[in-house]
Amino acid sequence: MNKVNVLIAAAGKGKRSKLDYPKTLFKIKKKPILINLIETFLKCNFIIKKISIIVSNEGFKEIEKAIILYGYLKYCEILIQEKQKGMGDAVYQIKKSNFINNKSQILLVWGDLISPQIKTINKLVRTHFLHKNTFSLISIKVKDPYTIIKRDQNNRVLEIIETKNKKTKYNYGERDIGLFIFKLKPTLETLLHYISEKSLLTSKEINFLPIVKNLVNHPYRVECICCAEEKDTLSFNSINDIKKISNL
Repeated sequence: MNKVNVLIAAAGKGKRSKLDYPKTLFKIKKKPILINLIETFLKCNFIIKKISIIVSNEGFKEIEKAIILYGYLKYCEILIQEKQKGMGDAVYQIKKSNFINNKSQILLVWGDLISPQIKTINKLVRTHFLHKNTFSLISIKVKDPYTIIKRDQNNRVLEIIETKNKKTKYNYGERDIGLFIFKLKPTLETLLHYISEKSLLTSKEINFLPIVKNLVNHPYRVECICCAEEKDTLSFNSINDIKKISNL
């Protein structure tokens, strides 16, 4: 059976959601999003070595308390992102884990993703190992995508474009859902190189998705599986998302 380390990026403070606590602790059906994610992963068809949760300094105590309250501390470790410098920097905090090595396979999920389905997660992990990919992700075709999966004429992934603050508007396209799996060593090496480049620029935000282009150009094997359903995509980013969430 395939073995993975799960990484939940949960350092978001919830300001856009008008919360005074980490948004991953927002409750859906009386249970925090984070706990729903942990329980979902534990039901999947692969072995989890450890669930690493990236948190902010401010959110550490509340998230730790929730994990203890629901009885999942033995499955988890909490890693602190000292400064919120973007998702790329958050993912790089996995280096602090005591449960990884260069051969580790990391299953990454954004901490505000509410209800990825077990069948979707299983398909991602199964395909990743079967095709011996370096980096794999799940996508869906939607209206007004906030990211765009760019492919070549042979349907191979070239890069992921973030549409925020871009002049080009996409009325319809294929986007990621915030669920990935990757080989640790090549991905972190590529991420570190990207972080080093960004440190020379004025931007304070270190994103994660741009490294896909770097991985493809290396070249490493990157695959995007367009199989997500609408339920897989629900996330809690702002107070306006509550209406969608209430339909769960």
